[in-house]
Amino acid sequence: MSKWFSKSIDCTIKLRDPPNHNKYSPRDHSIKASISIKFLEQQDKICFIRCGLAASAYVEMQISRMNYDAFYGTGVRYEMVKDDHYFFNSWKDFTLNENAQKNYDDNSPQYHEIDTNDAFINDDLININDNNDNNNNNNNINNSMKTYSFTPGEKIKENFEFELPNGIYLPSSCKRFGDINGDLTVTYQLYVNVYKIGGLFNKKPKISNTFKIPIIYQSGKDPNFEKFDKILIYGIQEIFNDKVKKFYYDKETNALIPTSIKTNHVKTKFIRQLWNDDYKDKNYINITKSIPIKLKFSIDSSIDLYVPLSNQLSISLISDLKSVGINSNQSTDFVLNGQSTNLGVFKLESLTIEAHYKTYIKCRQYSLKINESEPILKIKFKNLVYDIKDFKYSKLDGIYKKDITISELIKASIDIDITKSLMEILGDTTLITTGNIADWFDNSLNFRFCWKVSDGGSQIKKFEFITSSTADFLIGIVNSGSSNVLDDRDRELFTPPPTYEKSKDDEKLCS
Repeated sequence: MSKWFSKSIDCTIKLRDPPNHNKYSPRDHSIKASISIKFLEQQDKICFIRCGLAASAYVEMQISRMNYDAFYGTGVRYEMVKDDHYFFNSWKDFTLNENAQKNYDDNSPQYHEIDTNDAFINDDLININDNNDNNNNNNNINNSMKTYSFTPGEKIKENFEFELPNGIYLPSSCKRFGDINGDLTVTYQLYVNVYKIGGLFNKKPKISNTFKIPIIYQSGKDPNFEKFDKILIYGIQEIFNDKVKKFYYDKETNALIPTSIKTNHVKTKFIRQLWNDDYKDKNYINITKSIPIKLKFSIDSSIDLYVPLSNQLSISLISDLKSVGINSNQSTDFVLNGQSTNLGVFKLESLTIEAHYKTYIKCRQYSLKINESEPILKIKFKNLVYDIKDFKYSKLDGIYKKDITISELIKASIDIDITKSLMEILGDTTLITTGNIADWFDNSLNFRFCWKVSDGGSQIKKFEFITSSTADFLIGIVNSGSSNVLDDRDRELFTPPPTYEKSKDDEKLCS
């Protein structure tokens, strides 16, 4: 929008070969754009045009103050405080000649200003270092610099390119990231500033027209933090109490008999046995069994946002049948002549991924700590059904195990293609990755994974893993003295302690 005339100049900024959703990242950090400037009215005293990329953060926070009033007494008064942080600016200038053509090429210098002390980008200044007398790059401030005039209809077209630096931490684009007490909005914009020489007494160039378009930036983990990747392994066990068989074994007929009940109705079993013999103890004990299921989950410690999600996780179902007095998965509790009793049937329903943030935000002299979880993805599975009778027995551990293959997960995913990277799956949404900037923002991110498993009937269990896995773009990984290739036994040594509270049943099974 023009400061002097709202329609004196028209400018179109277009991205060239942008990524999906105009979302850039450390893996796609070259921003190419073209500009087309059309002069709608006579324009005089134009000295140069600046194209740039700027990032800013807007912080809003609710604070409370004690209010002392002689009439109403003491109370609490709430008010909002706001602050702006202009933390990054990168630009290129091109000057003009008599033919209104640019006199500059793509190899001209690109200047960066990375602010850590809240030096604001002021539209009345050429750049945020105008007050720095030692800035040798600021050659445009020249009281005698040449100016040019443009008549209505004249045009300037040009291409330019910027590269976001990978050596510093720039927070992801976000809108109102926070909670009810305060939030943060981070924006990235490409801009074009048209500069004119000032009035009679001030010959310093000033911005006459500014044009902007937004882009999205997905950051990686702070490059100042150590980068590493290893496999994290977690396990949680749940017991499906009184799981109902679809068929039960009858010794007299040596056959499987269909049951008349679909759910165990533990709380109302005493009443129901009055009209249904299957709920009587002598029959109920043959129809139902308590079955333990352990879900073993593996995830990379650094989820690469540029790599398919399916390549970075794995899952297994494990059952310790001996702990509940069952000696084999081929007994009549599970199967007879190849026919399943349905006792060992379990269904993988869904996977929910949450981003857990621990954030510090400063607004003026006030600060706020945020501890929030945000669901970012829910993957529903179709026909992902497994039967313990088909599990493989491990003589070493005395358990029955089924490794779920990646191809099975991919095929069963209903709404979301997990062969895509998390960057693609999230679309125009971003993750606020681990890092800090200046003294006003600090954030850590780790993921929570919640798997839902049902018994094919009324019982559904949640297996929730609070992991130390985080998000990053794995560029130039430094292995911290150990190999990333570990066998199963070695991985167990690196497995973090359980991140859940065991129930009494769990303690019995693990003892």
